[in-house]
Amino acid sequence: MTTSTHIYSAFLIGTPDVPLSVTGGSVTLDAGAAPHVQAEIRIAVPDAPTLALLDPRESARVRIEVDGVYPAFSLHREFDLSLRDRDSDQAGAVLTLALASDEALLEDYAPLEDDATPLDHQASLRDLVAYVLSKVSGALAPGSIDPPVPALAASDNLIRNPRVATGSTDWALTWTSGGLSFNRYASGGPSYAPSYMQIYASGAASTGVYAYLDQQSISVTQGRLYVLSVTANPPTGQSASLDAILYDQSGNIVAFATPAPIIGNGSYQRVHTTFYATGNASRVRPRLNIASMPYGQYFNVTAFRLSEFTGDIAADRLYFDGSFMDTAQYDYAWTQASHASVSTRKPLVDAATPDGLTWKAGQSAIEFIQPIVQAAGLRLVCDEQRVWTLRDENHSASGSLSIRYGVNMIDGTDTISRDSGLWFDARVTNYTWTDSSGTTQTRTDAFALTLPYTRLTTLDLRTAYPGPGRSEYAVRRAQGRGREVSATAVADWSAHAEQPIAVTLNGAPTQIGLTQSLTFDLDTDRMTVTTRTTDTPAGAIDLLPGTIDALSGTIDSL
Repeated sequence: MTTSTHIYSAFLIGTPDVPLSVTGGSVTLDAGAAPHVQAEIRIAVPDAPTLALLDPRESARVRIEVDGVYPAFSLHREFDLSLRDRDSDQAGAVLTLALASDEALLEDYAPLEDDATPLDHQASLRDLVAYVLSKVSGALAPGSIDPPVPALAASDNLIRNPRVATGSTDWALTWTSGGLSFNRYASGGPSYAPSYMQIYASGAASTGVYAYLDQQSISVTQGRLYVLSVTANPPTGQSASLDAILYDQSGNIVAFATPAPIIGNGSYQRVHTTFYATGNASRVRPRLNIASMPYGQYFNVTAFRLSEFTGDIAADRLYFDGSFMDTAQYDYAWTQASHASVSTRKPLVDAATPDGLTWKAGQSAIEFIQPIVQAAGLRLVCDEQRVWTLRDENHSASGSLSIRYGVNMIDGTDTISRDSGLWFDARVTNYTWTDSSGTTQTRTDAFALTLPYTRLTTLDLRTAYPGPGRSEYAVRRAQGRGREVSATAVADWSAHAEQPIAVTLNGAPTQIGLTQSLTFDLDTDRMTVTTRTTDTPAGAIDLLPGTIDALSGTIDSL
């Protein structure tokens, strides 16, 4: 084996950086772990000012620098890591520092209250990840992988004649003075609700004006949160408000919804309010409080919606009825007669629930984003240079490694196991969580590589459903496992996790695949590489040097 020299140094990052005296340790990169990079180094106990700065509570960072000098070339590599733990050996005058890449920062951060902002990023996983990383001052590297992350929910519009499409049934007016009239128009409203009701002040200075839905059968469930919305076009400057009256079974008023103000600006506006069906409330009457209207004034209104809160307030305030055209995501229908019954909206595809894209108070950033990313068949990784990337199953690091018995291998093992839990060809992932209404929900995501499958594993998670895909992600990654080759060689500082590798053990066929993890031992100047590999017959094209394009002749002549 050729000789090499390895020089290690470390610095407490600051202005300026403070050098630390490294006496040993290790650095590990693991494709299956978060944090992706973890290190433990031993340093001589520094002076008091430096020791005070080496405080994990103050978000200290340490940079490890390595210079590897080989017979024909040299390599320099740096690891910019956060300080996670500091342990002092007083007798030996040694300080042990535990360090990690920035996934550890995602473990530190959690919101103080529920955060629904991720629901704004359903069109782009990259935008969603970028939002999460912004909480720890991270940024996602450019890339082309960017699937949508839709959050879909079944919902009912409980108002049976929400846009006066065929008649004015259930619509009513009250006033205390002056005169009013209702006129229904079949067109001229907003595109999603072209029919509308026009309120006209036919008498001078109409006051105490209310437009309401006199639908006696709008039932509500006690304790549930509801979203009431409407589209209105008051005259410019005209004030009004949307609210609702809650009744008990005997018809007594028990509560009012908080009014949502409307001020006319010459165009249609969508407004909403929310309310709980508190106490013994059993039904509700939505209404518009218009207060007063001068003679000759018009007030247009349409597109009422009353629905239970699904967890996505932005979606819950959007109008729909049973006559909407079906989309790739939703089916729309009436429970009975069109424009005279409850409307339903049902998801057509398996997708995340709104709870899955709601960042719960106290939920760490890694706990929130990791299930969503993995459901998309991806991993979120931060390397030693603080570069964040989204990686799919086809990702491989640049460069390659070759470790051969009798050439550059110091030691090696080859283990094949069916019982290690690392290999399986089917997975069931069970999700259990409490939704926005306080109800316990369960969803199952299952995937088998082939039928019949031969080994199934189960994963139970207490988190909201992020959509299907995590089980498939796990099964496909497991196919490279089960046969674990571990090899020790002189440290090669160009090595990375997920790097193409060929390992030749004594008396065994060459194994090719990707590095799963590697640990650099700073005490021995060695590295131990664990791989996900497959057997490769002698003479296989995968063992030829270079690339296909660099070879001469034809495939048949190789």
